[in-house]
Amino acid sequence: RLQGDWSSDVCSSDLDVPAGSTLAVVGRTGSGKTTFVEMIPRLLDAEEGVVELDGRDIREWPLERVREAIGYVPQDVFLFSDTVAGNISFGRMKADRSEVETAAAEADLLENVSDFKEGFETFVGERGITLSGGQKQRTSIARALIRRPGILILDDALSAVDVNTERTILGHLREHFGQRTIVIVSHRISAVKDADQIIVLDEGQVIEQGTHDALVEQGGFANPAFLESFVYSVIFATVLLQGPTASLLARALNLLEREPNGWLIVGAHPLAREVATFLEKV
Repeated sequence: RLQGDWSSDVCSSDLDVPAGSTLAVVGRTGSGKTTFVEMIPRLLDAEEGVVELDGRDIREWPLERVREAIGYVPQDVFLFSDTVAGNISFGRMKADRSEVETAAAEADLLENVSDFKEGFETFVGERGITLSGGQKQRTSIARALIRRPGILILDDALSAVDVNTERTILGHLREHFGQRTIVIVSHRISAVKDADQIIVLDEGQVIEQGTHDALVEQGGFANPAFLESFVYSVIFATVLLQGPTASLLARALNLLEREPNGWLIVGAHPLAREVATFLEKV
């Protein structure tokens, strides 16, 4: 169980995350999302207040024990100049091949690795230079999952994967819902809508909090991050397929000019659903 009444230079919150639940953290760029999650594994310490783990100030727990319980996938993935297997098993050095393969499967990486000439023994190069952005992220996710952590933190860790891959990975994570605490930072509605609670950060403050349905009911998600994500998604589709998509883009931007509050982003508006359906086919 995570509890907090804390603040740092850019983030403050009063929050309770029950063990086995899923917390989603959203907000525009620079709103304090990464600072927020970095206080959990004590990459940063709260300047005021306290972060509690199982009812105890997290600073009172041995640091090694705290980090042993956490699987953390940061925004900036770092891979070693080693094999795929070596990078995954770095999360748990004594892991055997079957555990490496299971973690890769849960991160939807196994099929890609099977296509590599050397399989799991393929060298990825410095910082994973031979892998795509999505493959790097999934390798990092597998590295976290192989630890079988009690707390899993994904800091925008699905940003480089496509919608279908995201769905597969989240599906594997849902199999463990209730068994581990998950904290997920994302700009994508699809990645956060099933969370037990969602918090929206702005300038380090929690400005909205609740389930996806509750926030929709409240007219929530009135946040530039979702407008930005929505527009970029439509532009992405436009670049890929051209043609009729240009009309869809024009309609979307026109609607945003008339209704800039962002409520359509959560899927309540027919155009948002049309765009979401279109993107599923991309």
